[in-house]
Amino acid sequence: MKLIAQVRLYPTAEQTTYLLQTLEVANASCNRISLYAWGNHVFRQYDLHKALYHAARAETRLAAQMVVRCNAKVADAYKLDKKSLRTFRPQGAIAYDDRILTWYTDKREVSIWSVGNRLQIPYKTGDRQYELLQSRQGETDLVYRHEKFYLLAVCDIPDPDERDIDAALGIDLGVINIATTSDGETYTSATIEKNRLKHQRLRTQLQRVGTKSSRHHLKKLAGRQARFQKDVNHCISKHIVSEAERTNRAIALEDLTGIRSRTRVKGKGQRAKHSNWSFAQLREYITYKAKLAGIPLVLVNPAYTSQRCYCCGHTERANRRSQAEFLCVECGYSNYADHNASLNIAKLAWAEIRQPICLDRSCGACVRDRPPPLGVGYLMFTVSLGARSMTPALEEQQITERLSKLSGWQRDGGTITKTYKLDAYMAGLAFASAIGTVCEARGHHPDLYIGWRQVKVSFTTHDADSHLTSKDFDAAEAIDALGYPKAG
Repeated sequence: MKLIAQVRLYPTAEQTTYLLQTLEVANASCNRISLYAWGNHVFRQYDLHKALYHAARAETRLAAQMVVRCNAKVADAYKLDKKSLRTFRPQGAIAYDDRILTWYTDKREVSIWSVGNRLQIPYKTGDRQYELLQSRQGETDLVYRHEKFYLLAVCDIPDPDERDIDAALGIDLGVINIATTSDGETYTSATIEKNRLKHQRLRTQLQRVGTKSSRHHLKKLAGRQARFQKDVNHCISKHIVSEAERTNRAIALEDLTGIRSRTRVKGKGQRAKHSNWSFAQLREYITYKAKLAGIPLVLVNPAYTSQRCYCCGHTERANRRSQAEFLCVECGYSNYADHNASLNIAKLAWAEIRQPICLDRSCGACVRDRPPPLGVGYLMFTVSLGARSMTPALEEQQITERLSKLSGWQRDGGTITKTYKLDAYMAGLAFASAIGTVCEARGHHPDLYIGWRQVKVSFTTHDADSHLTSKDFDAAEAIDALGYPKAG
């Protein structure tokens, strides 16, 4: 996969002048090339090079390879469409290749071509960027931003092998809550919205003043809100991918392509909040971080995931009592609406990526994909692990720590047990169905007993000689996260 390493250059005052002149001359040449391409309907790089190379060399101070890069920049600009004339800012970024840019990573220095001949310029970078530069390949962009020069180098990182996963982690994206996971974690947009309103009020006040000082202050504020939001999305995506990696699960996201054009909002405040929704950026960060970790990422159809009951599958708009509440009108299942949606997303993704059901009972590898056997009044979910690796048992201290974080769970030797009290027998059946779905997605199945207005859940790990493992406690936390009414 390809990543970008950003490094900052530290040129002298004279070198800064030469670099700015290089940008201006190169972009002026791009504008002339674009004007010719638009007027003569010639958009291929080869045709532009053949028609304009010698004239560009004679009229400008650009080196031969820089003229080639200018032709390529114009040709790339017209690849999207040819409906309008492309123009380029005087200090817009330009691309360098290895013929006009040399990296000396041992000295942290580059030799870069300019209209003032070759310049030896030092750079500084973090450890992560320095590591990426070892796999640098292809072009590098010279960027002038906020009176500073940067080089954006393309680095080709080997794709890690995609790991075998045991379940799916569903992520519901939204405006009120940026992301809600099927584990019940919620990342609220309150801090982002507070920051947006703060900067909006400040910009309005400064624009109203209209003095030179206020305009200078506005220039300093430019991009600050976007950088804050970018940092928040990086933190959220990093945590989500780390959790998926820790629990060996795929990541499931809604495919929200075109969502802005399909939705309507009312009022100035709602429009501003909706426009500030950076779900595409968050998805992009999750995608590349998951790929680096070898975590599969699945996009599912978002239709009705917020209206469908996770327990019984009943889909109706009336299930959404409010923006935050979900209450199934069919079975009575209640949960936070975003959590219910994320559970549905995880279920859809797992159904898409797991192997087909195998009817051969002698096959231990895929027996977990068969429907669990159903008894009368007693549900026993079992799994044959075949040649799967042994799950390490937890130490006594680890068991005590994990158990202390659970509410209502009791330990009996190598088993943990909890009894949930409910209003009705049918509610118990719906709850047991939800438990079965959650545990089936995790590949770790409990013993369930359904009695009169109660459901008893027990966990142990048979492939660890019936000792307790992290699987037991992770599954117990997932069941508690269902938030079933009157569970205690």
